[in-house]
Amino acid sequence: MYKIKIKFIGLGYGDVNQSYVKLYDENNNLIKEGLTYDNTITFLLEKGSYKVIASNYNQTITAGIYVYNDYSYTLVFNNAIFINKRRVITFILRDYYYNLKIEKGIMRL
Repeated sequence: MYKIKIKFIGLGYGDVNQSYVKLYDENNNLIKEGLTYDNTITFLLEKGSYKVIASNYNQTITAGIYVYNDYSYTLVFNNAIFINKRRVITFILRDYYYNLKIEKGIMRL
């Protein structure tokens, strides 16, 4: 197993979950998924080819990676939203016990 760290540029401020990441194998089967924290996400993977799909509030990016040793990748979100030269952060509120999204539960800062 190799430790793969994926860092995202263009997501916004650190210390928050900014992007939802899905990892697929070469047969297009979903292997792992998760949220970035402080612009990064880490996976333990076997050697091989994988497809990374990451989505934030206004853009989705897709990249192919090949794992053959411990490595760090950097992916870039180009279309960051700016209002008054400040980045918009969107929080999606979820129920604490059932992890269900609360309807109309969006707060923008």
